[in-house]
Amino acid sequence: MDTKSWTSDQCKEFVREANETVEDVKATGEPWDAYIRRVSPEYDLIQVVWPDKRGRGGCSFGVVKGLGLLMLIGQGTKPVTLRKLRFRLRDYDTAYMTWAMYGDGRSKHPDAVELVDAAAKGAPRSA
Repeated sequence: MDTKSWTSDQCKEFVREANETVEDVKATGEPWDAYIRRVSPEYDLIQVVWPDKRGRGGCSFGVVKGLGLLMLIGQGTKPVTLRKLRFRLRDYDTAYMTWAMYGDGRSKHPDAVELVDAAAKGAPRSA
């Protein structure tokens, strides 16, 4: 996600929203994976932030779901209302896995959730 044109306040607001989502989910006691699995179909746009020493302000930002939609909106002339979710992740690898399992990457990795579920249960994966 290109944040070069963002102001410092925009970056801080993104991080604040992302942290708020994580804290709200923690407060419910719902496991994070269950939460993402449950809510991801409800959102048009899912954006994430993770710590990155090389990133802007010590963070990197990414789009898990809705990149194509953002590109279309950027080409249009009228505003569009999106259902948006922002949250914080541990690192790039977790962001990539979330993209593959619950975001735009599902079209490229349709069995990602099943493979992770099988690995978590200790089941052997087929080659």
